[in-house]
Amino acid sequence: MSKCGIARGAQANPRSAIWKRVGERLRAHRTELGLGVDQIAEELSIAPSRYAAYEAGKVEAPAMQLAQLADRFAVPVHWFFQEVVAAGSDPAGVGAAEDTSGGYRVATAEQRLRFLAEAFRRLDLESQQLVLAIVTALSQAAPRAERR
Repeated sequence: MSKCGIARGAQANPRSAIWKRVGERLRAHRTELGLGVDQIAEELSIAPSRYAAYEAGKVEAPAMQLAQLADRFAVPVHWFFQEVVAAGSDPAGVGAAEDTSGGYRVATAEQRLRFLAEAFRRLDLESQQLVLAIVTALSQAAPRAERR
């Protein structure tokens, strides 16, 4: 399958809603900082239209570029993905799902690992590579975030 086919197929995928929300966060923070699309695109060494596609949620930003943006915007990488899952949705029933007492139920480490392993196995090779790159970026950003 060509990369174009993958990109088009992702648009019909529910995860495209995630990238739309990531794009909204990118746009909001960029404008809050008073930066232009051209300026950010130049810093990432990409075409402005490519960066605009990230903000529009039409294209998934590569992990390395998200790491660069996190550094530029002085936010942790996971900030881009906050609030992307609808409240109360927990497809595997193991995350931080709201319970009736108003608190949160937290999965055990074993449940979280099992869910992650199952989800990872269902991904194609390219998506697995992306996940690994994001995890690497997050693990490298964690010590910086703790110092702040």
